[in-house]
Amino acid sequence: MDPITLAIASAVATGIATRTGESAGTALTTLIGRIRDRFRNRPAVLESEESTATALETEFTRDPAFRQDCHGLWNQAQPALWPTPSQAKPTT
Repeated sequence: MDPITLAIASAVATGIATRTGESAGTALTTLIGRIRDRFRNRPAVLESEESTATALETEFTRDPAFRQDCHGLWNQAQPALWPTPSQAKPTT
């Protein structure tokens, strides 16, 4: 399984979008929403990191355009998730 799929699965299963809130930006929110929508009839597969990763890998194989879309959104979300020191907002 590729590292991006594992990272996305971890973000979905651990609720990283909820914890990062607005700082994660719309890319992560959009990504999580699309994944949850895709699995809305099978929500149990999103309950653990392992089951989410397996479900995503299966879905990505079945629908390469969905994989490309999810990977693109994940890459867009990276600066908000792990900003470089120059991008970090100062705390007051």
